[in-house]
Amino acid sequence: MRERCCPVCRSEEVTLHMGGQLGTWRCKRCSYVGPIVLEVDDETR
Repeated sequence: MRERCCPVCRSEEVTLHMGGQLGTWRCKRCSYVGPIVLEVDDETR
């Protein structure tokens, strides 16, 4: 299963902050806000 995680702190607590064509993600743990989020398999985490 693929999970989304923060590129800064690797937390799985990321939510879509603003919609739109590109979207902006926000991390609840480190407050990262940006268009990039990592999608990783459970095995590589």
